[in-house]
Amino acid sequence: MTHRWEEDEVSGPLLRQLLAAEDYSSWETRAFLRPIFRWMKVGLHKDGSREDAAIEKAFAFVEWLVLLATEGDSTRGIPKLPMLQPSYALNTIVTASQRAGSVREAQRAFDLLEVHGCQPDVFTYTALIDVIARNGDLPAAIQKYEEMRLSTSKPNVVTYTTLVRAVGLSDGVAAEQCLVFLDHAKEDRAFDEALLLEALETCARRKDRAVATRVLNEITAHSPKLRADDRFFYTVGQVAKLLDYDGLEPVLAGWVGSGVLSQEERNRVVKLQAEEGESTANGSKTLGCLGHQTSQSVRKAVVHHDINRLISRIQSGSLVTVNDFETLIHQCRKRKWKEDVSVIVDAMRDLATRGWQPSSGSDGSEGEPIPPQPQLQLTSKTYVSIVDAYMCCGDEPLAWQVVQEIDTLPDITRELPLYRKFIRGAYLLTNCDHIAELITLAREDKIVFTQRMGVKIARMFGHNHKEGFKLLVHEVPLGETGVQAKKQGFLEELVKSCAYKNNSGGAEETLQAMLKHGYCRSAATETALFICCIQHDTVSEAQAMLQHFQDSSLMMPVPVYDSLLREFYFKYTRRGNTFDESSRKVAMKTLYARRAIFEQVFKDHEALEAGGGITVNTGEDQDSASFRYWCSRASLSCSPLMFSQHAMQVLTTSRDKDSKNAAEQSIRDALMITPDPCLFLLQSVVSLRFLDLTFRTLGKLAKQLLVVVTDELPMEERHAEYCVSQLPLLSVHIVKELDDVVYLHRSHRSDLLAFCLDALETDSVDKTMGFLMRRPELYDAETAAYLGPKFAEMFVYGGVSNVIMFFKSDLEDSVEMRRQFVREVIELENAAAEEDEDEDESSSFRNTYKAIREFKLEHEAEFMPYMMQARAAMPKPVYADASATPADDTAYLKVPLAQERIVVVDNDEALSLATELLMRDSVTRIALDAEWRPDSRAAVPSKCSILQVACDDYVFIFDFVEMALGDLEELFEHLFASETIAKIGFAIAGDIKRLRWSFPEVKCFDTFVNVLDFSFETLEATTHLSNGPIVATRSTSDDAASERLQRRKRRQKGLSTYVKQALGYPLSKLQQKSDWERRPLTLQQVAYAALDAYCLLMLQDAVADK
Repeated sequence: MTHRWEEDEVSGPLLRQLLAAEDYSSWETRAFLRPIFRWMKVGLHKDGSREDAAIEKAFAFVEWLVLLATEGDSTRGIPKLPMLQPSYALNTIVTASQRAGSVREAQRAFDLLEVHGCQPDVFTYTALIDVIARNGDLPAAIQKYEEMRLSTSKPNVVTYTTLVRAVGLSDGVAAEQCLVFLDHAKEDRAFDEALLLEALETCARRKDRAVATRVLNEITAHSPKLRADDRFFYTVGQVAKLLDYDGLEPVLAGWVGSGVLSQEERNRVVKLQAEEGESTANGSKTLGCLGHQTSQSVRKAVVHHDINRLISRIQSGSLVTVNDFETLIHQCRKRKWKEDVSVIVDAMRDLATRGWQPSSGSDGSEGEPIPPQPQLQLTSKTYVSIVDAYMCCGDEPLAWQVVQEIDTLPDITRELPLYRKFIRGAYLLTNCDHIAELITLAREDKIVFTQRMGVKIARMFGHNHKEGFKLLVHEVPLGETGVQAKKQGFLEELVKSCAYKNNSGGAEETLQAMLKHGYCRSAATETALFICCIQHDTVSEAQAMLQHFQDSSLMMPVPVYDSLLREFYFKYTRRGNTFDESSRKVAMKTLYARRAIFEQVFKDHEALEAGGGITVNTGEDQDSASFRYWCSRASLSCSPLMFSQHAMQVLTTSRDKDSKNAAEQSIRDALMITPDPCLFLLQSVVSLRFLDLTFRTLGKLAKQLLVVVTDELPMEERHAEYCVSQLPLLSVHIVKELDDVVYLHRSHRSDLLAFCLDALETDSVDKTMGFLMRRPELYDAETAAYLGPKFAEMFVYGGVSNVIMFFKSDLEDSVEMRRQFVREVIELENAAAEEDEDEDESSSFRNTYKAIREFKLEHEAEFMPYMMQARAAMPKPVYADASATPADDTAYLKVPLAQERIVVVDNDEALSLATELLMRDSVTRIALDAEWRPDSRAAVPSKCSILQVACDDYVFIFDFVEMALGDLEELFEHLFASETIAKIGFAIAGDIKRLRWSFPEVKCFDTFVNVLDFSFETLEATTHLSNGPIVATRSTSDDAASERLQRRKRRQKGLSTYVKQALGYPLSKLQQKSDWERRPLTLQQVAYAALDAYCLLMLQDAVADK
């Protein structure tokens, strides 16, 4: 396939520059790497998903680079470019594949290196070893490592760090393998003391105390200095805690008794653990990672390797530029390797002025001498990279020193990017020590600051507002256009910065100075001064400051600000009558969400200020006055929103029925003074969307407001027209309440159905369907025909299975509605099959099968062929292999049941057996567990794939991929709602939550009664209610039971640990993170799933015996 690279969005700009070039001698490999990296980033994702087209483009682009390097591209008129090194492009693919955890692409690129006669370097080998190990195949990773040792690219300390960590995260080899790697590292002169600490952590992850003891003996024999380092004692403490289920002390006591540790060292370990707190050595490190915690020796090895690689390129005749070294500086910036920046800079200077001479040392530097390379002289852009690196590493004084150093360099100038990087770094560090001096230098250099730079400067001076004001008004260089507007924006940011930093006096003085110098108030300054008000601990103090600002003409004299204050202090004041920092944080978040209040009220500030303000009082009179204030100004665009804010505040903070009735009367009386009370009320309800409320609260408030006057005043056609004009802006929760009083479903049916069609995609599917199904005028065959294609599309392509509920009614035409829906599904799956090149997958009709089963249409002649085709494509049922065991020699717990007693429920026959046995009167307890595909890195959570239900003599594995939920509801509702059947689980709340999320359309998961959760140290029967809370199943005192449940302590160890303590054998977790959506389930998965549930019954018996 011929690629039109010049037309591709990613490679196009590069190709167009290349085709327009007259001189090809300066084109280097680095320029071609960016498209490859972009394609690999799009093609591979850490959650395992992939886009093959982007990946194939990357590999095809590499092949084109090979063509350019060896022959040129005659069709495009590009001559041979011998300076190109395709090996660098393949290394880019290996690195990108490593980051995404894709072995296939990494190995493919690695193999292509050999095809094109290139030798993989040490970091390419290490990256491949890393990704193979992270994918669970450590023996294959070790095989690749052995191959590496025989090549010219010998392993370095990074390689050995990667391998040692891999041993800790895999059961594929014995823990002793890390000792082998330590010996090899010594032989290869790649040893570093940090490897010993990594080996200790590996032993902890593998729970291997014997090997950990041998590592400690290695430290004693070969690295005695390490035993004086706090890193050693901290690591020993973390390792000891992980090695024994009973904690730190047993392991330390054993090591002291055997002479591995002295008593003094043991005491030091305990002291450090008390200071440091929770362990971080829990296996969370990424294999082969390079970050700010990387040991200095590893850093040195990496940096020297990168520099030597550039030297080798120069020796081979390739062009190496300043950009290559700046890339190394950028890597140090990302890794927070401050000390290594100077190493790279010194190497550049040496190469530029003196060249390079081979040394006789063992650092890997060899080859021919290199003459001076003047093209590697440091440039202004290099100094930008240096300053940026130091600022990102947190060393502002060192970065400032570099900025000043430029004065002594005649060929270097300070340009805008340098100032931008310094200001950005100072802003992130909240360090403005040298900002004034930097601005002075900028004026001397005739640099014009950007808008963003000015904003960051303003935000730094919240504690020193006077100097900030002086700099922003008189010093910051801003060019000649839009200066006044820019300074207005900077000063607004300064006022806000003062407010955020609790400098209320500074905010007030800054705003006064703004007005004095010809600047003006704005919505931003209103917000900032309001933030000053909520810095107080009581509402009275906040109101006093608000009144002060309004009396001083610094804030608008409108009642909405007092309404916000009263709401915040009522809702967010904590027990003990304190409005603390936590309260303030929530209030600030709400304030940001309601910023439209300040923006809209300020749009009408001239009219509002001309009409006068309102005095802040307390009590019902204040509420009535506030409502009348806005209703008397109904013509202003901001009034409906301000009215709705005040109504929301009053209605949600009313403590009793009398105060609520009084509030409603105040609202009613105020509305009556407007020219059109119904229209103003509708406008206020529509404005509720700006208040950042939950959907449920929105609907409730809309209902409360609408009943105030609609019982007295009729809605007219113009009111319905207004509601229709606002439909695109509203949620279905508000539309439902509007429809209850305006009856849009009668007068504007088509508009309402068009709204619902959009809402199915943008709003709550359940709420939209409920809205339609509760209105007989809308819920009919015509609506089903109109929305059916959208429902089918969501069902097939979006996996939204609850749309089926729309067709499961008792309407007269419901059967025909269901048939039509199934036809829509068939049409979509047929269309997908035509586009699918895989013929086997194209005829499965999986979704059609589910829909037909849900609607019980499987015996109708029209649909029987699709049922037969779907069944033919289904995998055969999987039966458990009771003898399946993990590959290692560890003795794991096994299910004490015969093979035929473990039943996968994926067909009607198995369901009949499960129903018959589980509904026996003798079943008084069941154990529950659920599995789903791992989704820690996925954008959307995975749905439950199976639910295991174990009774004393059977384990049933209900397969949600194969079975329709409608067929399981009756059995599940009987089991989960029964008070006589105990439901036993471990951290079962998570399973219940996932079940409800996966299948919101069914009711059988709403309530779980008589639940016993072994993840708590004390067992108490609880009930998990549908609306979220967990309550005691049997209790005479609700308060006492609630307090008792809150005091329950969770076990610090997981289920496998608890099982080992109680039953003597641990659980094998090999299948825990396997793909539970893939069919058929493997024998190992079935065995794992069965034991995960049945072991809970064994646990209960063991606890009862004790």
